Amino acid sequence: MPAYIHGHVYDCVKGKPVAGASVTVENEYNRTTFYTDVKGYYLGKVVGVTSLIIVAADNYAPRSYHDVDIYYSGLTEMSFKLQVPLPPGDINQDGNVDLEDAVPVFQTLTQSLSSLNTCGKTDISGDDKIGFEELIFILKKLAETE
Repeated sequence: MPAYIHGHVYDCVKGKPVAGASVTVENEYNRTTFYTDVKGYYLGKVVGVTSLIIVAADNYAPRSYHDVDIYYSGLTEMSFKLQVPLPPGDINQDGNVDLEDAVPVFQTLTQSLSSLNTCGKTDISGDDKIGFEELIFILKKLAETE
């Protein structure tokens, strides 16, 4: 019996559905691609084994998910978030690395702002947390432009 995979693809920053995104499921048996509808929803029939999933859409950075277990003769739900490519250190995700990025990092470090969503590539250290690495990176970028 076939397995099915379904879910949504969303914009990481805005939380809105991404229409026309491709969800490709690849394993040792086949490679199948599904596309999201206007609500960001996809549904597809696949071979139920451990697979690589690649999610992509126009104007977004693609994401890869390795060793995903898709259950044979079942329904696997997986939703994904895609992000517009942003420069490292762009904490407020406006496309620029500037003082407006340094301020919320400093607030986070001084605990006057509880948390920020780094949403992927804007995180300098790769730990999905705002910290000194991000503040130092932003301040260096600001010094380069002065």
